[in-house]
Amino acid sequence: MTSKAFATELVYLVAIELQIGLYCFFGNKVTIMGEDISLALYEGDWLSANRSFKKSMLITMLRMKKPIYLTMGKFSPLTLSTFVTIGKGSYSFFAVLKNQNA
Repeated sequence: MTSKAFATELVYLVAIELQIGLYCFFGNKVTIMGEDISLALYEGDWLSANRSFKKSMLITMLRMKKPIYLTMGKFSPLTLSTFVTIGKGSYSFFAVLKNQNA
């Protein structure tokens, strides 16, 4: 544990997890904030708005029934659960490779 190779691998692991974690954290934040758009539209001053705005508001509210996700190349959504899954998988893969070399 006190070797230079261990320290190097640990720093690399922390850097990669931090990068992936930031993307997943902010992707999750976009998803959560997107859920509040319909309510924010409804709570706005739409009674005095023109007919065109009301139509656009209804269309937007219907569209927001489906959640917004930032994705990794249309492969997987960037959420905190994805981050945990990536972390578990990468550690398992690392452990297998480490045991192969030992």
